[in-house]
Amino acid sequence: MGCAQSRLRTRVDVRSLESIVQTGDLILFSSMHAASHVTKCFTASTWDHCGIIVKFSAKHVFILEYAGGVFLYPLFTRLYTYYAIQGREIVLRRLLPGQERGVMQRRIEKFVYSVLGNKPPSIEEIVVAVLKQESFITPIVSRLAGGTKKDDEVKDDLQTLFCSKLIAAAYKDIGLLGKHRKTSDFLPKHFSVQYDDYLDLQGGALLGPELPVSFDSVSAEVEKIKQTIAEDERQCASRPFHGSPRTYVRSRTRRHQMLLAHLISCSHSLISCMLHPWR
Repeated sequence: MGCAQSRLRTRVDVRSLESIVQTGDLILFSSMHAASHVTKCFTASTWDHCGIIVKFSAKHVFILEYAGGVFLYPLFTRLYTYYAIQGREIVLRRLLPGQERGVMQRRIEKFVYSVLGNKPPSIEEIVVAVLKQESFITPIVSRLAGGTKKDDEVKDDLQTLFCSKLIAAAYKDIGLLGKHRKTSDFLPKHFSVQYDDYLDLQGGALLGPELPVSFDSVSAEVEKIKQTIAEDERQCASRPFHGSPRTYVRSRTRRHQMLLAHLISCSHSLISCMLHPWR
C-alpha cells in the first residue's frame, strides 16, 4: 500500500502551504549535502531532518526545528531557502490529533516556549539514538539499560535535543506518544509513513500521507539563487588562495553565507508579495 500511496501523492504548492497547515503537522526533509548522506546511510532512510508546524494565526505560521539549536522560523521563508540551497525533497504530513485543536494548540505553544534556546546534544546521544534502532543491538541496549516496561513512565532529558527528539518530545508532551516512550529513540524516518506502526500515536491521532511540497511556482527565484552561488563558486575556484586548507574552507563558508544572506534579503520583498498578495 505504501508504494501505491507514494505514486498517487498529491503535491502541495509551497505558496499555499500556510493556508492549509495546522499546528502539529510535520515537515520531513531529504537533503543533498554530505552530512545528510551519512544520516541516510546509518538510518537506512530517505529522510534526514524534520520539523513541526506551529500556527499562531493565519499570517503567523512557523516551523519549530532543531538546527544547531531550537529555532522557530517563518514557514515559507525556511522551506524556500532550504530547498534553494540543499533540498532534494520536502513533504508534509498533516496531523489529525484525536483531541480538541484549541487545547492542543495551547499545549504546543507552551512546549515551544519551554524548549527555545536549549543546547545541542552530545555526539554520544546522537550515536546511541541511531544504533538503538538497529535490530541486532536493540536487545543488548535494552538489557544494559535494565529494560523499560510499557506501563513505566519515562522522564526525558530535554536539556539536549536533536530534530527528531524535539518532535517526539512535542508529541509526547501533548499526549500523542505513550509515557513509556523515550524521545531519544526517534529518528527522522520514524515520522514517515513507513514507520507509522512504530510511532504508534495515541488517543485516536493519525498522520496523513506524505504530500510532496512543490516549488514550481517559485522555480525562477530558486534557479536564480542557485546560478548566482554557482557563479561565485566558479570565480573563487579560479583565484589563487594562499593559506591552509582549513582557512580556505572557512573563507568559502563565510563568503557563501554572506552571499546567501544578500540574495535572500534581495528577493524577500518579491517572495512576500507572491505569498501574501493581499498585503
